[in-house]
Amino acid sequence: MHWIPNLKSSEENNLGNILEIKNLTVNYVTEDGTVHALNGVDLALEEGITLGLIGETGAGKTTLAKTIMRIIPQPPGKIVSGEVMFEGTDLLKVNNADMRKIRGEEISMIFQDPMSSLNPVMRVGDQIVEAIKTHERISSVAATRKACEMIELVGINAERMEEYPHQFSGGMKQRVVIAIALACSPKVLIAD
Repeated sequence: MHWIPNLKSSEENNLGNILEIKNLTVNYVTEDGTVHALNGVDLALEEGITLGLIGETGAGKTTLAKTIMRIIPQPPGKIVSGEVMFEGTDLLKVNNADMRKIRGEEISMIFQDPMSSLNPVMRVGDQIVEAIKTHERISSVAATRKACEMIELVGINAERMEEYPHQFSGGMKQRVVIAIALACSPKVLIAD
């Protein structure tokens, strides 16, 4: 796995690290043995910087993203060592209730497969509204207004908010997932 920072130098940016990963090691323990998914990963993300990770399938990109979000399935996943520091707090030590607040509000993730992120029996607009109301104390009317803005932002007509995920193409579903991820203006956005 390799990282590619954006071209803005740290002197131009001068905002500091928002996310630091230190010596992160994650294994998957299976009946067939132990898979060493991440081995001592170190990474720093400065506020305002775009960072890209590249690597072949199985290199650990998704495992890293899910570990940051603390949604790695345990078992079979096991965080062996390391720290995931977000604004000076180790996310690996935060209690579950606080981590739920951080997810979506402070750090959001766009998953590879939009259908695994969308509820098939819930209108897409309601799903965006739900994400907003989970993290912001605003009225249903204000949340709906913001959801309309978010869906328009990703290039979908707000009239389609009453439709269900199966009524959208794969690319449109991905846009809905992006709208949900951006809805609460997270400080870190992870795109898997």
